[in-house]
Amino acid sequence: MFPGPVRVFVPRFTWRTPSPDAPATVVWGDAFFDALCGRPDGWSLRDYWARSTFGLLDLQFTLSPQWLVLDRDQSALRDDRHGMVVACREATEAAGQSLSGFDHVACFLNPPPCNAGADGGGDLALDQGGGLEFFQHEVGHLLGFEHAWGYGGAYADPYCVMGWTGTNSHAIDRPAEFADVVTVPDFWRSGRRAAAASLYRLFVRREFGGSGAYTSGSGAAGAFDRRVVHSRFGTDATVAALTRAGESPVLAVANLDGGGVLTVEYRLPVGDDAGIGDPAVVVHTIGARSIGPGHHEVDPPWFETSFPPAVGLGATIAFGGTGYRVQVVERQDEGVPGVRVSLIGSFPVPDYPHQQPGWRWCAKCQGIAFAFGTKVGECPVGGTHDHGPSWPYSLLHEFPAPAVQAGWRWCAKCQSLAFAGGSPGPCQAGGSHDHTGSGEYHMLHGVEPMAGEYGWRWCAKCQVLASGIGTPGPCAAGGRHDHASSGNYSMQHDVTLPTAQSGWRECGACRALVFGDGSPGPCPGGGAHQPSTLRNYQMLHELRGLTSQDDWRWCRNCQGLVFGGGPAAACPTGGVHDLSASGNYTLLHGVQISQADWKWCAKCQGLAYGGGEAGRCPAGGVHDHAASGNYSMLPEPPQVW
Repeated sequence: MFPGPVRVFVPRFTWRTPSPDAPATVVWGDAFFDALCGRPDGWSLRDYWARSTFGLLDLQFTLSPQWLVLDRDQSALRDDRHGMVVACREATEAAGQSLSGFDHVACFLNPPPCNAGADGGGDLALDQGGGLEFFQHEVGHLLGFEHAWGYGGAYADPYCVMGWTGTNSHAIDRPAEFADVVTVPDFWRSGRRAAAASLYRLFVRREFGGSGAYTSGSGAAGAFDRRVVHSRFGTDATVAALTRAGESPVLAVANLDGGGVLTVEYRLPVGDDAGIGDPAVVVHTIGARSIGPGHHEVDPPWFETSFPPAVGLGATIAFGGTGYRVQVVERQDEGVPGVRVSLIGSFPVPDYPHQQPGWRWCAKCQGIAFAFGTKVGECPVGGTHDHGPSWPYSLLHEFPAPAVQAGWRWCAKCQSLAFAGGSPGPCQAGGSHDHTGSGEYHMLHGVEPMAGEYGWRWCAKCQVLASGIGTPGPCAAGGRHDHASSGNYSMQHDVTLPTAQSGWRECGACRALVFGDGSPGPCPGGGAHQPSTLRNYQMLHELRGLTSQDDWRWCRNCQGLVFGGGPAAACPTGGVHDLSASGNYTLLHGVQISQADWKWCAKCQGLAYGGGEAGRCPAGGVHDHAASGNYSMLPEPPQVW
């Protein structure tokens, strides 16, 4: 084991008694296994992980000399991953093959299906129903990598092979010598690299020569440390593209005030990352987000966000009332490609945003103007603004709460959320729901999931906000907009942006929304509710702060949005902007995401997820969503913008 080679024995078995649903398959031959596991062909598991770990981990596979029969019933054992590994180990030793001297086993059983994957003890149970990327992911577990996490829970990292399989993968050429080998249709797709943040999390472990703690500091990541820039907030850091780094560092790490670290890496769509789409600056945290109980990972890398590597672009990561920002200050495309980023923080996150709808983008000048009434403002290109192709946007100003329904309350007996605006529904705990002690919650209703759009910029010449994506639009002060000194603003699509009380979760048994931070109430599926730990939903009850900038003003002459914190600027109607009748608008530097398909049940008045099979209802049968609107729930509070 590290720092020496990682020795893996690959026993191969056919089931004595295949399951009735097992397909008829032909076992893969020795040549194919050799190529898949360790041949220096570029696509083998050994080559992939050698590239991904910069040569620090050397996989050495030893293939069993022949296929053996596992004297077990597939139907009885195939769902027990650890049981399959134990059975294969015992059968291998019984056949005269000693496993001493090997660090792990990767057992192949034929025919599929089985509960393939890592057994939690460093070994694998696999079958021929997997594709190349699946095997790359599972061998990652064998090497010690944990699942990547993000706001969607485990696997929710589009920039790490330890996330979802199939995300950002790319096709590779099938070798002609294996044209007749039968595989699953998507076998010849290779995964993206392991994130540099995942490499850091692995190599800080003592068994890999690290310090034992992920806190940033010289030598923390052992042999991987030469690839790390140990930085701090208030400074700049330069990282090379992960797949084109040469001998340069690929990860910047900075300690967060509240514990944990923030990491920055740069990804290009080349090599193993060919499937990621566009170049991206990728931000993770380690040890700063809780994954909740019931998971084997310990402080796994958490995907926060990504953004294009354009100078001036960036993202803000928030933890409670504290924000940190990563912003590109330089991009290097020649030689070793990389980016220099500025690490900014910490700073307070302000509270209580409100919104005003009716703002539209102009396709001619790229600016944004108020277009809620009949008057359309004059455009610096000539004529009036062209809002035809625009999304409807909102600005933070008031809280009119469009598409919000009140009257939802918590039940003190069963912990569920129920609509209290009509007849009380039956409670699983007996009688009717008891709303004593509940606040009044508000549900988003009939709106698309919240989304934000990056790339809006302030113009230093005319003070307006304009799209900074592509060629800047014409400016009223002459020439084109000057976005050089602007931050990157995010506009929201005509929805309110409240965040509220956390701790609401979907019950895995009845699919209802229940308050999961207290004692679980009785469930119509039997026993107590089983609150999911993957998503922590927010109920509209209070408002939570978002990083923002105020002093943006409406011009009564041209209808445009203008920054009022600078000198008077030219207006396309002539003279300077007239801001005398404007309120004080605030622009977010970020996004908020919601999940739709939550439904009201006409029988029990409760709220349950309606995106799949209806859950059981305490009034009997399953929930009745026929008369319900489509409600949107907010997952974790907006932490990235």
